[in-house]
Parts: sequence; structure tokens; C-alpha cells
Amino acid sequence: FFLPFNSVDQLQTIEMADQKQAEKDKFQMEYRMLGNTGLKVSTFGLGTMSFSSVEQAIELMSAVRKYGVNFFDSAELYGDPQGSADKYFGAALKKLQAQDAALWRRSELVITTKIFFGVGDGQRPNDPTVPHGANELGLSRKHLTEGLKGSLSNLGLDYVDVVFAHRYDHVTPMEEIVRGFTDIIRSGKAFYWGTSMWPAQKITEAYWIARLHNLIPPVVEQPIYNMLSRGQVEKELGEFMLQQPYNLGL
Repeated sequence: FFLPFNSVDQLQTIEMADQKQAEKDKFQMEYRMLGNTGLKVSTFGLGTMSFSSVEQAIELMSAVRKYGVNFFDSAELYGDPQGSADKYFGAALKKLQAQDAALWRRSELVITTKIFFGVGDGQRPNDPTVPHGANELGLSRKHLTEGLKGSLSNLGLDYVDVVFAHRYDHVTPMEEIVRGFTDIIRSGKAFYWGTSMWPAQKITEAYWIARLHNLIPPVVEQPIYNMLSRGQVEKELGEFMLQQPYNLGL
């Protein structure tokens, strides 16, 4: 058995390469289609609701991105005061892009926000007992436009991939809601819109109103789903909303 000169070093190099490949394979992220959008999102995502500083945001975002997470979910409501989580995310993203432009390139990231609970003057505490302004709550076209403008400004972005209706609005007519989100998409400030914690009946209503008036229907729902709260997904939404014609992403 003959080993060429410096073979021990070569074997060690090969072993190290194998170890790195095994480590990479061990944590290879799985990506899934988001409904009928063509977007591919990681099976794990990172929400910004608990962000309390730029440094914390950088630490959390770095920890998940190196394992392939590409889905980051925010909302105009998040943070204390409200809206501060958007600012922390935006500042962190800029610093991370400066450190590693390839890893954090915008074309590989799926960033979402949610509109319903307005931030007011930017100093509103994240406290449900503090009332919102008369036009700073809900899904009127006015608040959708102004709320998203504020969220994008805080995020430091020109657009988000998906904008969600954070709750169902019992006051604003459904056609007005759908027209508002259609305007946002056609203006280039978001590619798709979705719902968050909406009843299946209202998602169905939004879909058919959009089809009737040549508007854009919601493509994804963000429900509560965990070991203790499974009813909406498994009983109400179920396979019905996941099939034609809705093809709703969850």
C-alpha cells in the first residue's frame, strides 16, 4: 500500500471537507410553495414580534439565516412602542447586507408585514387598553395605504413580498378591503396579499368578490396552529381551502 508524499495532510483535508459537507447536509432547509404564488418559503420562519433592539435582531436573524431560513414576518403592530420591531428589522437587515451581500440579497428573502393596528404617532405603547385613532384601526383603503407606507418606511424597503390583513374588519365592506389590497399590489408595494386569523367564510367571500370585480384575491392565510389550537386549520380551513379554486397557502 503506497501513500504519496504529504498524504496524511491530504487525508485530513478530505476528512474535514467530508465533515463540513455532513454538517451542511444535516441542516439542509426544506422549502415549500406558498399556495399558488410560485414563492418558495422555508418551512421555518422568523417573526419580529419580540424584537427589542437592533443587536438582538441581528443575532436572531443571523442564527436562522445560516440554516436557510428565508421567511421573515413582521407587522406594523409589533414592538413597544408599536412599529419599533419594523425599525429594528430594517436596521439589522442593512447591517447584515453590508456584512454578507450574497447571503442577504433581497431576491432570496421573503419578507411580509401585516396591517390593521395602526401605530399612531410612533410613540403608542403596545398596550391593548390604549385606544387607536379613529382612522388608525382596520382595513379601510386609507389605513391600508398609510399603514403599509409607514411599515415600509420603518423596514427600509420599497416593497414586501406579502402584505396580510392582520384581522378581519367587521366594519369595512369586503369589496372595499379587496380593492384596497388590489391597489397596493398594482402599485408595486407588495406582490401578494393574504389574511391572518380570518374565518374561512370571509376568505371565501373575499375570493369571489375579487373574481366578480376583476380584482386580486388573497392567496395565503396565517392562522393560529399549535398543539393546543388546531381547530381552525384542521376543521374550518381543512383541505377545502387548499384545493381549487382557492389553493390557499397556510
